[in-house]
Amino acid sequence: MKIKSVKKMEHPVSPDNLDEKELTGYFLTTDKDEVLTVPLDPINNEYIEIMEAVKAGTITIADAD
Repeated sequence: MKIKSVKKMEHPVSPDNLDEKELTGYFLTTDKDEVLTVPLDPINNEYIEIMEAVKAGTITIADAD
C-alpha cells in the first residue's frame, strides 16, 4: 500500500463542548484512492506505516476539517 495523504480525525470531547476536540485517529488515502480510518494504536500496521513515513519526511499529516 502506498500512502497518498493522511488527515487527522478529530471528534468533540463532549456533546456540551463541540469546540474542544481530541485526536481519535487518521483518515488515510491510498494511491488507489481508498480511504481508510486508522486508530491511534501503536500496533496497527497502517498507524505504524504513517508514523514511519512522517519520520522519514515523505508525508505530512493534514489538520482535520
